Amino acid sequence: MEALLEKLKDYSRYLELEDKLPYWESERQEKRMRLAELQRNLKQKQLQQNSLQTPTFFAKIFGKAENKREKLNKQIQEIMATLTAVRWESESLEKKLVAGKQELEALTDSRENYEKAKSQRTLTPAQESRLMMEEISAFIPAAQETAGRLQSILEDAALWIRQGSTNYAGYEAQAKQAAVRLARILDILPEGVASVGEYLSAPEGYFDTDQPLDRIYSALEQIQTIQNQLRMLLGE
Repeated sequence: MEALLEKLKDYSRYLELEDKLPYWESERQEKRMRLAELQRNLKQKQLQQNSLQTPTFFAKIFGKAENKREKLNKQIQEIMATLTAVRWESESLEKKLVAGKQELEALTDSRENYEKAKSQRTLTPAQESRLMMEEISAFIPAAQETAGRLQSILEDAALWIRQGSTNYAGYEAQAKQAAVRLARILDILPEGVASVGEYLSAPEGYFDTDQPLDRIYSALEQIQTIQNQLRMLLGE
């Protein structure tokens, strides 16, 4: 039984990494943009500093050059300190991404391994009950998070459509990705725990209709039903 639970843990970890890696990738891109911005600012301040090395006659008399140098030196120090911190964060994130990708790859077959191990085990009623609770604990949070994300994507898309926009390709791609993930998670839950209807089985159908709002609203109703089921399973 414990070996089976370890395989369940592996698949739960796979789902967790699969969800987190895109956010880490996005965060890495933001860090890179922040570093580039700081480096530009630093270069600009250093050029200004160099231009004050030979102050004008009047600037010398009134002490303006010295005041500007002090101010620039302080700004440069602050930028360099921020650069150091952001570089450290970026390097740490890069290491986390590399390790996460390697772990995700190592767990690629985790679902198949778990299902195979489960099918080969003869469990007592008590063990079956325990395994069901473990599955609920392992997968329901991931399902809730994905359902919530899918709901948010579709609500945003519906808002754009109501405003007359037809440029919702990005929402369509995001919705499909989230729906496929949600369907996959729900599919491994104990039979009868949650049902997945046509909109989650064929998520590409969210937008390919003359009345996309009708399809989206129907999908949102179904997602709400699934969320209610998931909350009931957790006793919320």
